[in-house]
Amino acid sequence: MSTIKNLDALFSKLDAISENSASILTKGMSKGAKLIQGSAKLLCPVKEGSLRNSIRTKTSSKDGIVESTIYTNNSHAAFVEFGTGPRGAASAKELPEGLEIQYKNEGWWIPVGDGEGEISQEDVEKYGMFTLTYEDKANMNEMPEYQLTIEKGFEWK
Repeated sequence: MSTIKNLDALFSKLDAISENSASILTKGMSKGAKLIQGSAKLLCPVKEGSLRNSIRTKTSSKDGIVESTIYTNNSHAAFVEFGTGPRGAASAKELPEGLEIQYKNEGWWIPVGDGEGEISQEDVEKYGMFTLTYEDKANMNEMPEYQLTIEKGFEWK
């Protein structure tokens, strides 16, 4: 017959782990969420930093279930994450089952300037956008069909 030495000590250590497992798991999940947050911030494109600075984490524990969330409440985050127009529609995405994103493949107008709600000329050049004057916009109905492809997100012809 064989005996196991220190079996009582082993059982008391296992009991202690069981009692502390919820707090240990919560701390581990929180640290894991912070790692993901750091990666998201590193991968986030930056102009002014508002999107990067808005990436947050939250860890909660209820009824033995620990959950961590990495999130942002920034209004343009989804546009950066999933893209817009034809480029966004063509980009690869990993979405939860049953979730679809609808893209508008028609044009939109963004005023160029330095005021609120306007895009700077510097950004127009940086992102390879094209511009039309208000006169061009007023004459859109008179433009040949091939030039109207600008409104569908293709290159100016």
